[in-house]
Amino acid sequence: MARSALTGPPGAGPAGVVPLVVVELHPSARDRSVAIAAVLVELAARHEATAGIDRFEFIDELPVDRRHNAKIDRAALARQVSAGRIG
Repeated sequence: MARSALTGPPGAGPAGVVPLVVVELHPSARDRSVAIAAVLVELAARHEATAGIDRFEFIDELPVDRRHNAKIDRAALARQVSAGRIG
């Protein structure tokens, strides 16, 4: 894992969103994604601020702002989630 981003696609959760964490996962770890997700769900449940977050999706690369290669392009990520390409 390298980076992650919390997003909230429309759904039935509080305020009409369902929290979703999109995790950048190296392709060589793809075969372990189910186990990694289980660990992340368990870790999230341990803390009040993250309790209830139980959706984790994995992608090879998070979209980044072309001006700042390290900054996640949250608008592009939201479009991918809304379009059903993630989650």
